[in-house]
Amino acid sequence: MALEIVDLKALMVAVKANADTTGGEILFLGNPHLYFTWRDVSVLATSLGLAPPLRVGGEVNLSELTNYLGFECFETAGLEGDTTIQLDLTQDLPAFMRNRFRLVVDAGVLYWCFDPAKAIRNIFDLTSVGGAVLHVTSLSGFFGRGYYSIQPRMLDDFYASNGATRAYASWRRRPSQAVVKKIYRKLPFICRRIALGGDCSAIEEGSYFLARSGYLGKLKFAKFDSGRPVRWIPNDVLGTYVYVKNLDTLAVSRSVLLERQIG
Repeated sequence: MALEIVDLKALMVAVKANADTTGGEILFLGNPHLYFTWRDVSVLATSLGLAPPLRVGGEVNLSELTNYLGFECFETAGLEGDTTIQLDLTQDLPAFMRNRFRLVVDAGVLYWCFDPAKAIRNIFDLTSVGGAVLHVTSLSGFFGRGYYSIQPRMLDDFYASNGATRAYASWRRRPSQAVVKKIYRKLPFICRRIALGGDCSAIEEGSYFLARSGYLGKLKFAKFDSGRPVRWIPNDVLGTYVYVKNLDTLAVSRSVLLERQIG
């Protein structure tokens, strides 16, 4: 579980989306490693119109990041022993956890849950009204990266049906770690860019799968109603999403996963 520069941008977008709310708690599902520095935070904050941090260099930890983003405190949740809260997202939530967190960060947990439908309902219910959810999740392929690939339309339809709006979405490919290590020994600056995800591409509204328009066509998310055949879907594609919870609704009763037919 990790947060990279691409995810840092989404994190700042999530904070900016409910900037009129101060304090509150942030919940990290899992105990993610942070693959960015304070210099990266400063550059992104400036580009998004946020106040840059006082520090200009060095590693970032969750406690410092929590304070900089304006939260009172943070918690980490999961089944591993290194989290502050023991929590199984596939079981019913304890009452004290519901509507508690101003921001919930899923740094690669949803697609590892054996019951993702239950998990996403719980993630929604962990979030307070006006708060936000950030997902970093596998979109396609790659055996060994979790149990499932999460299709973008599922996320969009689920949150829209529960009174939430999408504030940000992007995708990027992750290179082979073996290749990264080889490059790192020779060209660390180039390697760092690759390891951090490099450039990411925006996911347009209504786009649902990866496709090429031809053998040499540009890789992109093709629209569901475009009529173009899928020629190639690459492995190991990660997506980053931010949704803002606008209404106090029960995901269990309104979930499109139970009622809506997608054909």
